[in-house]
Amino acid sequence: MTRVHVPGAPPTRRERVAALGRAARRRGRTLQAAAARFVARQPDHRLERPIGPLAARVLPLLLRLRFRPEYAVDFDGVDFDAVIQLNLVRDGGRRRDEFEIAIARRRCRVRRRRPGGRRPDATLTGSLADMLRMSAAAVDPLELAGSERFLTSGDGFLLVRFPAMFGQPTRAVT
Repeated sequence: MTRVHVPGAPPTRRERVAALGRAARRRGRTLQAAAARFVARQPDHRLERPIGPLAARVLPLLLRLRFRPEYAVDFDGVDFDAVIQLNLVRDGGRRRDEFEIAIARRRCRVRRRRPGGRRPDATLTGSLADMLRMSAAAVDPLELAGSERFLTSGDGFLLVRFPAMFGQPTRAVT
């Protein structure tokens, strides 16, 4: 059955729901852009001081919740088995939090790095403030890597996939 649009007729339920969805997405993008601009203007110490200790405790849970299993597949469609080490430096380089992100069979396990663990396939090292900026889409992840504010080593495939694998914006919104 085809529907015919009659000019001047009241909108159908489907059209009203679609309009509400478009408005909600627009508001969401506006709020995300405002948050990105706010985070981008903050100096490192203002981002790290109040949030630093809490972020170090909550980060494993947040990464697990934001993990997107559809990105844990290589080019051939085969699930990959990898370990990514995430080193977050805070308080001007005085503190360093090391996390191990193990990805296997489209599942993710995140925990603090323990000595004697499996050798990582890739390593990301950067400040906590830059990680927060990247998560808020205030800065492009590739820009961070290009300006050497995020140091990378190991498997480039994993490093390029990292933002998308954890639901982070892959480009800056601001």
